[in-house]
Amino acid sequence: MAKNPGNDIGAVIALSIGKNRFGYGRIADNIAMQVFDLVTIGIMPASSVLEYPVAFWSSFLSAGFKNGRWKKIGHVPFKKRADSFAPPFGIDNSHIQAGHYLISHKRRLLPATAKDIAGLEREFFRDADDMATEIRRRVKRKPIRVTDAEATRASQRDASRRPKGEVDDMRDWGSGPFEYDDAADFLDSLESTRDRCALIRRTLRRAAISRSYLELPESASAWVAAELVAALRGAGLAAAKKRIVADQLCLTRTERKELTELAAAALARIARDSELLDLLTEAGQTTGFKRRLNDLRRRLSQPSNVKQHRAAASKSRGPGRRPGPGRQDCLG
Repeated sequence: MAKNPGNDIGAVIALSIGKNRFGYGRIADNIAMQVFDLVTIGIMPASSVLEYPVAFWSSFLSAGFKNGRWKKIGHVPFKKRADSFAPPFGIDNSHIQAGHYLISHKRRLLPATAKDIAGLEREFFRDADDMATEIRRRVKRKPIRVTDAEATRASQRDASRRPKGEVDDMRDWGSGPFEYDDAADFLDSLESTRDRCALIRRTLRRAAISRSYLELPESASAWVAAELVAALRGAGLAAAKKRIVADQLCLTRTERKELTELAAAALARIARDSELLDLLTEAGQTTGFKRRLNDLRRRLSQPSNVKQHRAAASKSRGPGRRPGPGRQDCLG
């Protein structure tokens, strides 16, 4: 798999549009994508996607891959080099300079008139939200529900056609809390903020009380936040404990109890109705995912092992540094 799927010409991409619904695209040359006239409930294997016509072409921004909304599910190369280029895009710059129009085609920009670009797809670099909106607007086909049996048969068919040594990209979807781009973004935010407790509390509360479908960024961030709370109690994973010792955030017992309750509520929400659950279910990783959630719930419900945790935090602070007044342990 290419390091950046956006550069992998021929890669077939599942484009999340929310509520376990997906559109589909195939990466073309020059930062363009052909988007198919197809929306599914659940993820359809790549071999079946190309049986549907192209609804439109679009330029795109790679942020959709970085935030986990877009995932490569296979690779179907274009038959000819010429087929990998999008049809001409029209560019209207008249709002910047009167009478300034261009045609973008095959990596070239050609001067044009308003008449020349009439009827052409406009060049617009779409991120995940823009692409989801455009798919909902232009794909009128009724969503197709992908059954587990259909997905299994098609995945086996794809595997038999896959070159030796090439890995099914769906298997790269981790089922651990620290394996997602959104989780990494949350941890980056945690390290750059002064009030880490407030950020963790907001993240957990947002997931716990949300009445709408919990999208991937919110569910992945809440899962990591819950792991950090477990580490605060002395029952975290190794990756979480490393974060805890490094961050040096001190909390009172009351704050720790509040975060523990919010973490339990957020996990229940993630396990019940979240995009993270739906994506891992379609990737065939439900068992491992639920096992990890149940293990985290168990660790959160155990009596807090604060002494062990405080010793590790004190060691990382070095001599002469102690928690402030009223503080019982450190998160970070």
